[in-house]
Amino acid sequence: MLMVISNTLDIPKLRLNYFPNTTINKLLILGDDTVIEEFEENPEQISTLCICGNRNSLLSFYNMADYISKFEYLNALSIPFFLIEKLKSGDIPNSVNVLKIDITEDFKQKDNNINWPTDVILPNITSIIFSFCHTASRISNLFGIHPHNFPNLRYLNCKLDKNGKILDYIKPFNHLSFLEVEHIGNNSLFDVIPDQLKNLIIVDTGRDFQTNGISRIRSLEAVLFNSIKAEIDCSIFNSLSHLKELTIWNSKRITNIEAVLECRCLKKISIINCGNPLKNLLHRFNEDRYEYLDIKYS
Repeated sequence: MLMVISNTLDIPKLRLNYFPNTTINKLLILGDDTVIEEFEENPEQISTLCICGNRNSLLSFYNMADYISKFEYLNALSIPFFLIEKLKSGDIPNSVNVLKIDITEDFKQKDNNINWPTDVILPNITSIIFSFCHTASRISNLFGIHPHNFPNLRYLNCKLDKNGKILDYIKPFNHLSFLEVEHIGNNSLFDVIPDQLKNLIIVDTGRDFQTNGISRIRSLEAVLFNSIKAEIDCSIFNSLSHLKELTIWNSKRITNIEAVLECRCLKKISIINCGNPLKNLLHRFNEDRYEYLDIKYS
């Protein structure tokens, strides 16, 4: 029984609002201020732009702001982390509302001391994504990024450092509506999540991560758990009276799965590769009740 109604899961669609999966146009900065444009869109209509190059070339590039300002439709901008300290007020166009910060392979622990300039305030930015190359170390702070600089931030995507120090820097962002975090370990994530959060994605936890802490975030409407090594007692979702969408993937310690049936507002469910916790309960999930139901391969 595979029951997938015409609608799809909301979280992937919502994520695209904050983290556009569109054409990437590259601006490659070489030595002596040589610029190579690798554009896949008409230069006059560019909406996404990735600035790349080695550290020395980029830090010595003299007219970055003038170059970026010509893209009047720019919506999403990707910069390497080491450019942060070089930024000045006005460098990032007001049209940009998605900022992606790339943690490159040359990131060193001393680079955690890089700080976002206090006078660079970007009220139009609604999304910040920290993107890591596969060999990069994790950051232990947000490079001094603070709600003062991003007063309208609604979506934050980052990975936790081993000791969870970065949580102290996430906590001040109490107006987030969407949080996506990876490599949680056993850290106390739910102690820092804002009360009004609506969408939450958690990827990869330790075995002792306390999933029951999610019951404190009563405003949640959509939850995605992926690769959760800890126990997930599904009775925790009963306290989330606004929960409309529940996704659990690649998580093998699910208990009390029948409690999901008691979530009266739940309209979309996806449970995949979780050790088949629903093998004796499939018949109890009435497809007429749900807009989306993908549980055959639970």
